[in-house]
Amino acid sequence: MRDETLKEARRGKVVVSPFISPGEKEIAKAVLEADKGDVILMKPDGFPELFKPHGRYFDLCLQGRLLILSAFPDAGRPSDLTREKCLMMNAWCEQIAGASGVNTR
Repeated sequence: MRDETLKEARRGKVVVSPFISPGEKEIAKAVLEADKGDVILMKPDGFPELFKPHGRYFDLCLQGRLLILSAFPDAGRPSDLTREKCLMMNAWCEQIAGASGVNTR
């Protein structure tokens, strides 16, 4: 699945996922380190007021290669990552992918 996802990303498909598991994180890192490939990251926590990604994520957002989303409100601190929350984020990613033809996980 990793090789197929990376191949599709090089072809211009967007990879969308919460990237929670170590394998998913490895795929996101590989896509974003390549010369070509875009990622939509579903964040498990909301954004604080005036949020701005830092470092490499800022540069990738500026280049249009990374979009960070969350459907959760900011709690002021990282929230517990429950199975229910993971399933919900995966479902949202599948909806995004289905609506736009991008790959999930």
